[in-house]
Amino acid sequence: MWAGLILSGTLGIKTVAMPVGIGSDDLYAVSWDHALESIGPFTATMMLCVGFMQIFADQDQFGMIAMQLQWARDVGRSC
Repeated sequence: MWAGLILSGTLGIKTVAMPVGIGSDDLYAVSWDHALESIGPFTATMMLCVGFMQIFADQDQFGMIAMQLQWARDVGRSC
C-alpha cells in the first residue's frame, strides 16, 4: 500500500507542478521535481520487493508450521 501511495504521490506532485509552472521547464535540467520523479519510483520499487519477499517468507513459514503440526499428530497417533 505504501509503495503505491509513494509512487502515486510523487508522480502526482510532478503532474501538478508542470502546469502550474513550479517545476523545471527543460527536460534535462537538474531540478527538485526531477529528483522527486526519480526517487519516488525507486523507493516504491524497493518497498514492493521487500513486501513480496515478506509474503514469500510468510508462506514458507506457514507451510513449515503445518508440516510440523502434521508430523506431531502422526507421531502422537503412533504412540
